[in-house]
Amino acid sequence: MPKFNAIDRNEIIKNAGRPALHALYPNDHEYYMLAFELVDSEGNSVDYLAFPVMPKELRRNKQELTIIKNTMGGIVSLSTKKFVPIQFSISGTFGRMFRIILRGSDVSFAGLRFSSLNGVFKKGQMSGGGKSPQFNTSLKTGYGVTKILESIIEKSNGLDNNNKPFRLYFYNPAFNENYMVKMTTSQFSQDESKSNMIWNYSLNFSAIAPLEDIVPTDREELSKRTSLSNLYSNISATLNNIKKYL
Repeated sequence: MPKFNAIDRNEIIKNAGRPALHALYPNDHEYYMLAFELVDSEGNSVDYLAFPVMPKELRRNKQELTIIKNTMGGIVSLSTKKFVPIQFSISGTFGRMFRIILRGSDVSFAGLRFSSLNGVFKKGQMSGGGKSPQFNTSLKTGYGVTKILESIIEKSNGLDNNNKPFRLYFYNPAFNENYMVKMTTSQFSQDESKSNMIWNYSLNFSAIAPLEDIVPTDREELSKRTSLSNLYSNISATLNNIKKYL
């Protein structure tokens, strides 16, 4: 294993950023980023949203499946090798400011049919219903980002073109983990006294399988899904597109 002194570490952060340091040493350096990805049954990416603002709170709860029994011969514990579901709870807000959302390069051509990039925000629109017009697909207010998040959650309970359920992937490099998840509850709320009527979200979902076990990919490819270089690869095109509306 290569040895890095403090100067080397600072140079890595300066030149490549914390994502590179996290990719090299994922259990030593966290990368504060969170993302959801919606894919169809064939693995085609439909929607990908990296949170432009991290949640105010993220809770991770895992209840170990160990059974302890008191028998005549003493204490017996029973364990399992199977994956134990993990409960997640996140809450926060995207504010009111404009946010640059870079996600178009991650969506496949096959998944574009059901993507919010194509104006599909509701399950009813997935069967050919009217599409929602958008001012810009890359420049969103906090409310606009909230609607993308709501769209991903709603469509994750729908069926794709093969009449099979969509899959929802959760990327959490802040704790070095990636899972396929199922949303259990989602709440969007406003409060005049606490947040001046800014939309807040509160999500509860369960991790049902590690992403490495169901997606034929390696760590390098998974790290690309959450790297800044990937997220900002099309920033020039985005900014040029934004200039049209200024």
